[in-house]
Amino acid sequence: MSIFNTYRVKTLLYRKTADVMDRKLLALTILFVMISSTSITYNGSALDSDGDGVDDSVDDCPFAFGNSTVDRNGCPDRDGDGKSDLNDGWTTTNPNFQIEQQITGTSYYSVDHNSDGSLIATASGNRIRIFDTNIHANTITSSELVTGNNAYVTSLDWSPDDNYIAATLSDDTATILWASNMSIIHEDISHSGSSRTFSDVAFFPNSTAIAVVDEASGGWGGGTCTGCAVMLISVETGSVYQEVTPAGNSGSYSSVAFSSDGSRMAVGEDGTAYIIETENWTTVRTLNPNAGANVHSIDFSPDGNTVAMCTGYDNGNSRLRAFDVSTGNSILNKQATSSCYGTDVSPDGKQVAFTIGYYSSDGGSALVYELSSTNLISRIQLARGSSSCNQNGGQNPCGNVNSASWHPGAAHIVLGVSRNYEGLYFMYADLDPDNDGWNTTDQGDGKVDAFPDEPTQWADSDGDGFGDNP
Repeated sequence: MSIFNTYRVKTLLYRKTADVMDRKLLALTILFVMISSTSITYNGSALDSDGDGVDDSVDDCPFAFGNSTVDRNGCPDRDGDGKSDLNDGWTTTNPNFQIEQQITGTSYYSVDHNSDGSLIATASGNRIRIFDTNIHANTITSSELVTGNNAYVTSLDWSPDDNYIAATLSDDTATILWASNMSIIHEDISHSGSSRTFSDVAFFPNSTAIAVVDEASGGWGGGTCTGCAVMLISVETGSVYQEVTPAGNSGSYSSVAFSSDGSRMAVGEDGTAYIIETENWTTVRTLNPNAGANVHSIDFSPDGNTVAMCTGYDNGNSRLRAFDVSTGNSILNKQATSSCYGTDVSPDGKQVAFTIGYYSSDGGSALVYELSSTNLISRIQLARGSSSCNQNGGQNPCGNVNSASWHPGAAHIVLGVSRNYEGLYFMYADLDPDNDGWNTTDQGDGKVDAFPDEPTQWADSDGDGFGDNP
């Protein structure tokens, strides 16, 4: 081989070796970038589950859209001042609820306001009636939605976009109606099998679907239900597109609610509750209310951090509970002397109302608790008169308070009552109980009464516990 050929071969070998090394270097560089990117994604979540622009890793309310920045990041902030609603609330700790108006003559099993609180939908016997909350007048009434002995609307929910109302009926079907005129969009929505009760319904936050829960017939729990499920139903088609069974094939499901961003669904069952993520419909947390009875009602706080629930009567009492959604830690653990049928968290997330059945000291009442202190701040006794409510069965003259709905302004609650004292009760909080012109909470005027029960004092500028007035 000539010197020239030897040089040529060496040159070719060098170029080939260099080319291989370049490609290996490129591959290693790409691999390093991929590993680095993965590490960055892992260390910082790079997730924004609620779509509010705040990464989940620093979002104090990861299950609710929010724009607060002062006290908490990414939490609901109604007035846009940077402070979250929970710490800038508009409920009062001394509500002193009074009856503003009552509509009697029929039983009301479920109530729900529209988004601005101007209207309220009610499950009134076998129809849905919509009332104007300003004049307390029935403005629209549906046709009979279910017929037969003891037929009634078991539950209803108003869609977040205000277009629809969905209801479950005592004949074990569900229906979806236009809210504007109560005309039916879909009816006779059912589930295969028998001996079932459709007992609760909730709209998905984008108003495109509803969840309906299916429990053992009779709605009182106390057993298994083969084939019962939580059904996701399309508003457009009226068809079931997803079934969720967190307790397996024997679960009996009695209540349902969604977080405001739709990423979590809460489901109540016979003595258990579940938090389910809605991307893959898997259970992320199981909660124990310490009662063997059904979880009759369940509700998320507006900021998505708390789930409140209550149970039926079991071994001498019912349970009124609230849990932290992320950790499962108990926030509230109280008892009532009769079954609890309804749960509704206040619009600022600071309080929760529970509605109680007819028996004993809590009978015929709604109980309002402050979540931060766990104090009972209002006992609304409206379906008991002067009775002790201790009589058994048909001898007991008290009523069931079935459902509660807070007005978005938080100064009003509507309650639905059946049995005795049946009717619809419009309640208002007396925000100025001493009539001195100063409210107990800031209602937008920047004024807060430092002495809500003392008509001659309202300001305490030096914070010494004594009023500024002589």
